[in-house]
Amino acid sequence: MYEHISDLSLFLFNDALVLAVRSITSVPFECSHRTAHQFLASVALRRLIVQDIADSKYTQNAFLLQGPKRQWVCCTETEEDKITWLSVLEGAINAAIDGK
Repeated sequence: MYEHISDLSLFLFNDALVLAVRSITSVPFECSHRTAHQFLASVALRRLIVQDIADSKYTQNAFLLQGPKRQWVCCTETEEDKITWLSVLEGAINAAIDGK
């Protein structure tokens, strides 16, 4: 079983994936909110492994990001978002490995 730990933001560059913890704070008596990102990790695309996680009773729209030292289970809100992320990440990884 998986537990929601934090909201992650993924920043994809041509040679690395940067993961950050996203926090949202509300401003009292205002309709605005403030979003902040705190650096969590950076993984070279050549060393990143992406694996699909099948939907189950406990997880929906999940995939695994595995770096050399850590791994993260990520979930998206929709299946379409998951497919998009998997496709983009696999394409970027292949481009980084092929040197394009």
